[in-house]
Amino acid sequence: MSQHAIEDLIEETVHLIDQSDFTNKRDYLAGIYRIQAYYDTSNTYGRVREILEKYRFKKQEEPEIELPALIHHLLLECQRQQKDTLLTYWYGLLVNGYIDGVFEWGKDLLQLAADKDLLAIRNIAAYNAVKRLRGTDEALILPVLKDEIEFAGGLEREYAIRFFLEFKKTPEALIKAYQKKVANYDAGALETMAAGVAALGWIPISGQAPDTWCWYKEEAKGRRFLHIAFDAADKFLLAHLGFQHQLILQWQQRTADTAMYNVHFKQMVTAFLPHNNKFMNSLGAWKFDLSRPAKILQAKMDNLLNDIQIAEEKYFSYLNDQFPAIFFTRDPEQLIREMEEGIVPDYALFDSTYSVLLAFAFHDQNPVMMEKMRERLRDKQRRSAYETKYLAPFLAQEGAPMPPLHHYFLQHQIAA
Repeated sequence: MSQHAIEDLIEETVHLIDQSDFTNKRDYLAGIYRIQAYYDTSNTYGRVREILEKYRFKKQEEPEIELPALIHHLLLECQRQQKDTLLTYWYGLLVNGYIDGVFEWGKDLLQLAADKDLLAIRNIAAYNAVKRLRGTDEALILPVLKDEIEFAGGLEREYAIRFFLEFKKTPEALIKAYQKKVANYDAGALETMAAGVAALGWIPISGQAPDTWCWYKEEAKGRRFLHIAFDAADKFLLAHLGFQHQLILQWQQRTADTAMYNVHFKQMVTAFLPHNNKFMNSLGAWKFDLSRPAKILQAKMDNLLNDIQIAEEKYFSYLNDQFPAIFFTRDPEQLIREMEEGIVPDYALFDSTYSVLLAFAFHDQNPVMMEKMRERLRDKQRRSAYETKYLAPFLAQEGAPMPPLHHYFLQHQIAA
């Protein structure tokens, strides 16, 4: 769909240039049409043909003026001609274009503030107190500072956005605040967190991906797992518990290993915690911003370690109570219906309907369950990677050991 608001912006700016004192109006026309080319727009030459012909402007003509300087001078001209709305629209386009990656003018605050044209553009916007105008197209409306900071994904991005939107602070004040936060950035907090988990009796598993940690513990019925991943962009820690059960290992004809993708049961740590924890976000993860002061990070780590202990006790006690004794007294058809309807009760234990069918097939030596899996596979128009790599070969071979059980970690292992 054509972006009509940008077409209108270009048309109005052609008139602005025509009425300006610019000595090189043809360059300015080339510059604004270069900007239009970045967007999904229709041909606007016909709307202003007479003006373009007056300056002998040719389509797709290359400008001798850089975009920051172009917009700087356009905003000055908007100010001179008292085109307040047009000034606001151009500034909105500039900010949205930077946030969306259309304009690449510097990755951080220091680079932006070092550009004299960008600095002048910001000063003009601040002087004219540009603000969001109701009913403005999304490509032109000034973004909301709070919203953009929330999804910035790091200090560099956050302060680059503040440069364009936080007029209450001078660029010098923003740079000072940014450098202070960088100095307080405590990457060592993650190593401290990992050491704290190990102090709870968890044995570290080496060879993990960056910003990912995994541990295990032995118990009579199998091997426990704890997996924690740090999301630097969204500033949170996400933790899962897993279990390799001795009975299922027998069915799979293998021994316990340390691969998280080979667990049989998996659950988010937060599933067994109260939902009013102030340290958690709406995704069920622990907020963990490494730029915060050490005292705050320590409080977050203490909370995380305490939550892990609570969830570990609750989850594995529940799992051992349910499997295998209670689980195999349930109706597998009912379990599968509930899972397919999107209502996955805690007592389903597994992440996949295939896992339920496999467990009942091996527990009862039940050929009916095997046939149900074959029917499901035959009915699939397009097979998943799990079905192709593991399930189909298993079902084609009589008396084969149970394949890996499908869940999030195995899915990502297959994809890798």
